[in-house]
Amino acid sequence: MPASIHPPRFDPACEPGPDWAALRSERTDTVAGDDVGHPLDGLLSTRVWLEVPRYAGKIALSTTRITLVASGRLRIGHRSDEPQALPGQVILFRRCETYRVHGDSLSGHVINLDVQPGYLRDLGLGEDDIALALANSPGANLVLLRLFRESRTQTHHLPWDARAMLAQWLASSQRVATHAPTHWAARLRTYLAEHWNERCPLTVLGEVAECHPVTIARYFPIHFGYTPLDYMRLLKAEQAVCQLLRTGHSVTDIAHRCGFSDHSHLTRTLRQLTGLTPVELRRLGPTTR
Repeated sequence: MPASIHPPRFDPACEPGPDWAALRSERTDTVAGDDVGHPLDGLLSTRVWLEVPRYAGKIALSTTRITLVASGRLRIGHRSDEPQALPGQVILFRRCETYRVHGDSLSGHVINLDVQPGYLRDLGLGEDDIALALANSPGANLVLLRLFRESRTQTHHLPWDARAMLAQWLASSQRVATHAPTHWAARLRTYLAEHWNERCPLTVLGEVAECHPVTIARYFPIHFGYTPLDYMRLLKAEQAVCQLLRTGHSVTDIAHRCGFSDHSHLTRTLRQLTGLTPVELRRLGPTTR
């Protein structure tokens, strides 16, 4: 029998409109197979879980939610022409804000992470920092996948490296916000976003930024939150996850497209970052390929 879960808590203070009561009574959350996470400790809200969205209309949550689209498409917003989120993309639902889930996008699976306000306060962060991290720091889908994988195997406590991965990704937004942007940092961010599948040694980065490679190596972690090597690895792995979830290309083909040397190199990297292999990633939910 598939494992069952309770739907996320709804805060009466977040009530968005007159149709809220009906939405609450009709809402049903389901999971695929046994891919439901166990409750976690105080680090997060209650759990990370895989579900099939089966509700449309207005929603408002009592916690901050970060959602990864694992398969299908999800369209959320207030207009009928709102763009759809594709597999591999991550969406932020702010606490107590009202969102409308469009009924024509209810397909596939999503992975949800609910974050308690207390956890963000302990890190000195807010929802704006999460939004900044989503916009400027690679690896959001990797973090969600890693936490989801650990939630299936750990009954109470997350491993230290999984905690550190989440905290580092969230803290990277603070680095972007608290350090005055330099001309070379902005130039490098744009360049790396366009050349993520290429080799980018310090000499090349120095030429692009018009700075000495030693300067890049020293100050890159201050502005980006990661070393150049780790930053590029996250960019490549993030794109590989998107292609694995969206396309039917072979793992070897995706590895070469994303700048990995071969199938094994991609598999090792994804296992290290997410705890999942490419085959396991594609089993998260039915796809439309």
